[in-house]
Amino acid sequence: MIFGNAECCKGTCFASIYHFFATKLPQSIEAKARKVLKMRPASEDRHGADCAGRGGPCRYFVMIFFMILYGALVFDFFKNTYRFLPLLHNRPLFYQFLAIVLPCIPWIVVLSLQFMDPGVITAENVEGYLKKYPYDNIVYKEKICPTDKIPVVPRSRYCNYSRKRVAKYDHYCPWVLVPIGERNHRYFLLFLIACIVASTYYCINDVFVVFFYFMQVYQRIPWTNSFGRNLILFVVVILKLQPFNAVCIILFIVIIITLVVFVIQQLYNISRNITSIEEYKYEKAQEEMDKKAKKGHKKIVPNIYDHGLISNWIEFLFPTRVPKGEPWKPDKTWQKRIDQTENKKNE
Repeated sequence: MIFGNAECCKGTCFASIYHFFATKLPQSIEAKARKVLKMRPASEDRHGADCAGRGGPCRYFVMIFFMILYGALVFDFFKNTYRFLPLLHNRPLFYQFLAIVLPCIPWIVVLSLQFMDPGVITAENVEGYLKKYPYDNIVYKEKICPTDKIPVVPRSRYCNYSRKRVAKYDHYCPWVLVPIGERNHRYFLLFLIACIVASTYYCINDVFVVFFYFMQVYQRIPWTNSFGRNLILFVVVILKLQPFNAVCIILFIVIIITLVVFVIQQLYNISRNITSIEEYKYEKAQEEMDKKAKKGHKKIVPNIYDHGLISNWIEFLFPTRVPKGEPWKPDKTWQKRIDQTENKKNE
C-alpha cells in the first residue's frame, strides 16, 4: 500500500495490491452502497486509477481502514493484555501509562497535520521560492503552472486533493489526508516513528502474554522429535489459547516491518535531500543522459539541492519560511509561456 502508487512500482505486484485496495475495493463498496440506498451511480470520469487523482476513491477509504485496524488492535490489547502488565513488569504504573499514551501520539500528529502549512506556493511567495529552489535545467526547467498561472517552482507539485501547489512535494499520504511537503515532512516522519514505537510496544507485551499462557500448558503438550510437527503443535496451541492476540502479533509484525522499510527509505532520501518523486525523475534524467553520452564518457546527473548530510538534515528539520511579498507579475518572457500553456490547454 505504501509503495504501490510509486512510478517505480508500475506493473509489479505492489501496484496490483495498491490498485485493489485503493481503487477497485472502494469503488465496489461505493457501488453497492449506492445500489442499496437507491442513489445515482457515480460518473465514470470521477474514478481514476491514481489514488491521488482528483475525486480518487481511496482518500477517505484508506484513512477509515487505518482507523478501524488501529482501533481493533488497541481494543484487543486493552481487552486481553492490559490486565497482565502488573505481572509482566516491575513498574506496572509506568507501563500502563505507556499503553495509554503511545497509541495517542500518532493521532495527535495526524490532527496537527490537518492544520499545518505543507509549504503552499502562491503568487505572493513564488519569487522567494524560486530563489530558494533554483532551476537546474536538467530535471527542472522553467514552465508555468496551468492551474495557478505562476512559475512551477523546482521540487514543487500541484496536489489534486488539496488543490494547492506544495513546495518540495514528497507525496500525498491517504493515511493522514494531507500532502507531504517542505514544512510538514518532519511531522510525517514523527508520525511514522510514533506508529512503529506504539506497535512495537503493544506487540512485545502481546508476545509476553501469549507465552505466559503457553508456559502454563507446556508440559502437557505431546512434543516429538520432528521440528515441523512441533511447530504445528506450537501454532495450534497458541491459536487455541490466545487466538486474538496471536493474530494481532502477526499484524503488528507486518505493520512494523513495512513501516521500518518506509522510514529507512525516507531517512535515506532526506540524507541526500531528494524526494520520493525526484528519485524517479533523476533516474529518468540519468537514462536520457546515458543515451546521449558517448561510450566511456558517462556523466552523473548532479543534484544541486544536495548540500551534504548535516546541512540536508538541518534544512529538513528547520525549514526556513519564505516571506510573502507583492503578487507575482509575469514579464514578457513569462507571459509568452503563459500564452503557450493556455493555447495547449485549449487545443
